[in-house]
Amino acid sequence: GYGTYFSNTTFTNNTSATFTFKGINLNHNSGTNLFLNKGNLIKSGTFATVNTLAFTNEGSVNVQEGTLTFSGTKILKTSNYAVATGATLLLSGSSAGNAFEGTLSGTINGSFELQGNMSVESGKTATLNILGNGFSFKSGNLSGPGTLINVGLITLDGTSYTYLNNLILRNSGTF
Repeated sequence: GYGTYFSNTTFTNNTSATFTFKGINLNHNSGTNLFLNKGNLIKSGTFATVNTLAFTNEGSVNVQEGTLTFSGTKILKTSNYAVATGATLLLSGSSAGNAFEGTLSGTINGSFELQGNMSVESGKTATLNILGNGFSFKSGNLSGPGTLINVGLITLDGTSYTYLNNLILRNSGTF
């Protein structure tokens, strides 16, 4: 589809910067590519937006309307998430290297979903402090060998297979 194609490119959204998705898709074309968000990433508009690039988040993600899908390799580090009512933030795909690190926080009024694979790497700990509608594990794998701590809300969707593999899971919230 239409969009912006990356070839051997790293795009860094710096700490004080804002990047707004307005009807674009960011796509991997060739080589090694990365979208590194340290600032504010905003998704507006009712259309779906897909980022097939490798994505690392150390900033905030705010989905105001529509669906924002991260389908490439993704590393979600200490960061904040907001999803408005009727909007969706979707983590999809089974790329090697998908990982949670640090503390992920936020209040979700829409849907924050995993339909793919995410892990916590060996020797690392990730904490999910996702409130409101919480974090919805719809399909795929949550795996270790690291430690995942839930202090918010995680829901399991009974309409597909979900797997917990080689993971230390500590629930201090609602699961």
